[in-house]
Amino acid sequence: RRVHGESIRELGGKMDALKLRLNDKMHEHKLPPQKRRAVSSVKWNILGNRLASISSEATHARIWPIDHQGLHKEPTELRGHEDIINSIAWSQDKPDSIATGSIDRTVRLWDTRASNKSYMTLRNDGEVFNVDWSSDGNLLAVAYRSQQEHFISTWDLNKKKLLKKLKFPFEVLDLCWARTHQDMNVPGDYLFAATGAGVVLIFKNATLHSLCQIQTHVSRTYCIDLHPSHKYFATGGADAMVHVWDLEHQVCIATVPRLQTPTHTISFSCDGEYLAAGSEDGVVDISHAYTGTHLKTLTLSRWKALRSVAFNPKHLVLAVGGEDENDDGAIQMFSWPSRSS
Repeated sequence: RRVHGESIRELGGKMDALKLRLNDKMHEHKLPPQKRRAVSSVKWNILGNRLASISSEATHARIWPIDHQGLHKEPTELRGHEDIINSIAWSQDKPDSIATGSIDRTVRLWDTRASNKSYMTLRNDGEVFNVDWSSDGNLLAVAYRSQQEHFISTWDLNKKKLLKKLKFPFEVLDLCWARTHQDMNVPGDYLFAATGAGVVLIFKNATLHSLCQIQTHVSRTYCIDLHPSHKYFATGGADAMVHVWDLEHQVCIATVPRLQTPTHTISFSCDGEYLAAGSEDGVVDISHAYTGTHLKTLTLSRWKALRSVAFNPKHLVLAVGGEDENDDGAIQMFSWPSRSS
């Protein structure tokens, strides 16, 4: 029997090596707390040298310069929204460009080298809850709510033009784009939407033409993340389960059943070997991405809530955001040596 091209014996040896790597020379580093505002999301740019964070009840985002060991410099702040920011997303082709989506019904695009003013504002019909960029950086998807109705819209950023808008009978809880790879027979990017109905909707490009839907969880599917190869994706749900899916065959290839509370955040490592999942009770489960085998548990002592996990796209560094025992926003970094060290 073979799993992801490897025999069971080969896989057993690999698991031992992966576990050893996580247990050897792990470094921890905390960023300065954010007073009375829980960190709701952390996201890395494509170079892995900047970490963006947003906090509950905050109308600004922070950009932290971070080195490969997780050490930081003083952050800059992106200010301009008139209400709470719900979502952040970095461009997939420009390391200094980031989008922020807010309850004020706008999405703002920023050049983080000049943080005093956004360079583009997209106005929507309702409160924005999720945003994400296409792989070429030319398109943006937006999930928003207007008068208890839920929508996804797509925008052409070169023309600053609304391309398509669709209404849904359920919440849209997360968005992400996947680029086409050679095994897929449909050209162009795919847009994934995790929903309150427990299904992931997959659309073709910005047209929002429905390709399929996958029942990923028995209730809400809170989060979705793409494997670096874009051949697999993972989902986390209200049922406290994490599943890894084969995109081409639309089947579940691995399950992480160990979390005890709803899973709101997941992230693949840059090499595609590890999958981190965070639960409400402050536990980060790190598993083998292709099998769900447990490799390490990170327990965040003196934290009240864990809201976001994000692996660095270039190094084995994990950022975790949430709320500590003092009701302050907390960001903690975990880093491991490279294979060559």
